[in-house]
Amino acid sequence: MYKSKANEWVYYVAEIGHELRTPLNIIKGFAELLDREVAGDLNPKQRIYTKKIMRESDALLETINQLLDWARISSDQLDLAVVPTDLYLMGLEIQGQFELRMQDTGVQLINDIPRGTQVELDPNKFRQVLVNIVDNAFKFTPPGGLIKLAVRDLDEAIYLDIQDTGSGMTPDQLGHIFKAFDTASKNVEKEGHGAGLGLWIAKSIVEAHGGQLTATSALGDGSTFTVYLPKEAEIL
Repeated sequence: MYKSKANEWVYYVAEIGHELRTPLNIIKGFAELLDREVAGDLNPKQRIYTKKIMRESDALLETINQLLDWARISSDQLDLAVVPTDLYLMGLEIQGQFELRMQDTGVQLINDIPRGTQVELDPNKFRQVLVNIVDNAFKFTPPGGLIKLAVRDLDEAIYLDIQDTGSGMTPDQLGHIFKAFDTASKNVEKEGHGAGLGLWIAKSIVEAHGGQLTATSALGDGSTFTVYLPKEAEIL
């Protein structure tokens, strides 16, 4: 039935992930109802408990979603719907998605992408690339820090830089960040959210577009993730 034990493992991970996601969404939904006091008033301790249920449910859902993405990519089921996409507008969407995070952390996310920067890509999949990288940047950037999206526009390609003023990485960490299920990679994607697959997934999606994802960093001096993309799709 399976070409290899690896394919069998991917299949079972996908099946288990789908089975877990449904009851977990139900748990989260009921916790949100409790938090809105639909079933009655909450005392302060009960509100803390419901917030914790919601927070841990989100963390577990992120892990499950990463495993499902890993399964799809590993089994060559990453289908791309490529259309001309304005990266400036996508940058605005990313800013909006992280607006509360900016307020909570005091870290600024700046969209420095020029208006009208057009690239052929799958907007939903590529948005996930930016979310994974920016989310990781927030985890390592202290209050008052800065994360910036910027573009270097060439004739037939663009370089999209995601720069942060965070803690940076050692050369050893830098050599592991794009590896799936690598202990060092999971340590880089800290705070216990996800399976340590976010940067591996981002790299895989970029490569599926015919592009490349690289990173440079120095300990104490922040990090820069650079996405190279051809302007006309080269789907792999």
